[in-house]
Amino acid sequence: LWQYAFDQRASDIHMEPRRDIVVQALDNAAAAGVVPVVAAGNDFGTAGFGSVGSPANTPAAITAAASTLGGDGTRPDVVAWFSSAGPTPVSLQLKPDVTAPGVNVLSSVPPDNFEDLDGTSMAAPHVSGGVALLLQRHPTWTVQQVKSALASTGAVVHPNGGSGEVGPLREGGGRI
Repeated sequence: LWQYAFDQRASDIHMEPRRDIVVQALDNAAAAGVVPVVAAGNDFGTAGFGSVGSPANTPAAITAAASTLGGDGTRPDVVAWFSSAGPTPVSLQLKPDVTAPGVNVLSSVPPDNFEDLDGTSMAAPHVSGGVALLLQRHPTWTVQQVKSALASTGAVVHPNGGSGEVGPLREGGGRI
């Protein structure tokens, strides 16, 4: 099911979220108290704004954009050129919700190897870790409270090769 959701491209990217069974499943998981975190997608380079598709268009999910690691106090955090941007097609939701490191992330590659990978799928686990820490500290928080805490406390994400801040359709609430 997950591979199906990530392999869908042009045909499903414009689907109304309420008609998408993956979106329904993630919204139902959120209603049951599970905090869904999904990757925003890697289509900004080819599709630009409005490139956040399924399952990243799930209203209750936390959608993760990708950036460089920055954040060490000496380098600015920069949005990844490929990280999909909102608004979502058809429903025009403001997505992504947050940004996390997703460029040059050391990841395991079977069998028994490691390499640096890029993608919003590298950013989503960072967000899931943030969710886990928040729920450990605040076990009674709802999905919406966790999502709000992450989105309202993010750090500034900069445009590639520029100063200032990218808009919320690229960074959401900023880098967690």
